[in-house]
Amino acid sequence: MPATTSSRKLNFIAALLLAALFGLLASHPARAAEPFRLDRIGVVRFTAESDGTLRRQNAVLHADGRLSLRAASTVPRPANTPAFALGRNLVPAGAWQAYHALGTGALQQFELHDGGAQVHFGGEAFLLVAPNFEGPLAVGRVINLSARMRIGAGQPGVAGFVIAEHARHVLIRAVGPTLQKFGVGNPAPDPFLSVQRNGQTIYFNDDWNEAPEATAIRDAAVRVGAFPLDEGSYDAARLIELPPGAYTVSVQPYLPDSPGGDVLLEIYSVPPDVVEIQPTSP
Repeated sequence: MPATTSSRKLNFIAALLLAALFGLLASHPARAAEPFRLDRIGVVRFTAESDGTLRRQNAVLHADGRLSLRAASTVPRPANTPAFALGRNLVPAGAWQAYHALGTGALQQFELHDGGAQVHFGGEAFLLVAPNFEGPLAVGRVINLSARMRIGAGQPGVAGFVIAEHARHVLIRAVGPTLQKFGVGNPAPDPFLSVQRNGQTIYFNDDWNEAPEATAIRDAAVRVGAFPLDEGSYDAARLIELPPGAYTVSVQPYLPDSPGGDVLLEIYSVPPDVVEIQPTSP
């Protein structure tokens, strides 16, 4: 098979795969809204051969700098071949734009070199690309925060969190009595949990078994890997859907003169398909 025919076949396959990717995204638009970062992208490398041709190597560039080589072919060397771009990682300009369309944070693990200027091999436009080692390290999202704190009369425990982009189901627990089975010597016997937004209490709970969504709280804890709360305990918890915004969680003894102690405050982001959560009251 002539080299030019092989190159055209590879380009056709790449275009077909890219079209399939766009079709998948179009059929599942909700997934595209979930923030994420790519940990690998497709690149091309050109190297000069001794016979005056170019070797075109397709590869996968990982965020940690590793390069996984794929199919290769020999192509004629165009007259406008930029020598400085030989042997470097190139991403087709159209592919970079397609990756960027996946989300504003999709390409934070990678960066363009040479000011993002295009380089041309024949009629194709490419961009010089490399891993961005100064970019954010996390490629996922936070699913759980927890803190152990001491509460007492006039001494509440307070924590805050922010929800961005779209509403999330959140499991919030103030664990006191159940801490006894983990060897905590002075657990708060009856914590009271409240969730505030803009200074207003929007949800609260004293005993988790009495929450309107108690069954869903139990099921969600199993699915997200949280230890179970003792049945009938005075631990507090809520499983609620919250829109984007800043929230404050406060934990204090149920009564002003109730004894205080240690509390484990936990906040879990619960995937919407984990349990069916019915609308709940404050």
